[in-house]
Amino acid sequence: MRTGEPFHRPTGSKGDDDTDATSPTSPTTTTTKPEATTTTTKPEATTTTTKPETTTTASGGSSEGTSAPVLFEISSIAGVSNGPTAPSVAVLPASRITAISTYHWNNATGAAPGTIGLRGEDGTLYGPFPATGSPGQGGVPNALWTAVTDFEVPAGTYTVVDSSPGTWAWAPDTGGRGMVTIYGR
Repeated sequence: MRTGEPFHRPTGSKGDDDTDATSPTSPTTTTTKPEATTTTTKPEATTTTTKPETTTTASGGSSEGTSAPVLFEISSIAGVSNGPTAPSVAVLPASRITAISTYHWNNATGAAPGTIGLRGEDGTLYGPFPATGSPGQGGVPNALWTAVTDFEVPAGTYTVVDSSPGTWAWAPDTGGRGMVTIYGR
């Protein structure tokens, strides 16, 4: 049923898990500009980070076994392909990273969990950290990889490093970038 009201749909869902965008557990999108901060709720499926503005999705609640807010996310509800054609780059504030998740739907077969890390623009590699797998859309085993971490990063630009780029999922609306969620404080 179309109501015209904003809603949140989890990555990989067909709509069975939709929630009201104004509920306390639904994500909100915050856009931070150099001189101002505004918060808006958007129904778009893809959340990205760009310069000079930073757009992130913050949930404030628990998601996929993490308890920290989302600092950065690239996600989609569109059909996915394997092997991103562009790097997944996040602009992050100085923060403590508590988990990083990547999506490996891999033609409905999932993929054995590997490792995930972040590479700073100065070349510093954080990780790689071992990931554990959990089911994705349709119950696909090991489609969602999550590396539970505990490290601090200075404010800057970071490229996500996934040990299985050939099975990492991307969609047309992600700009060819692999799907990823970075949690932290």
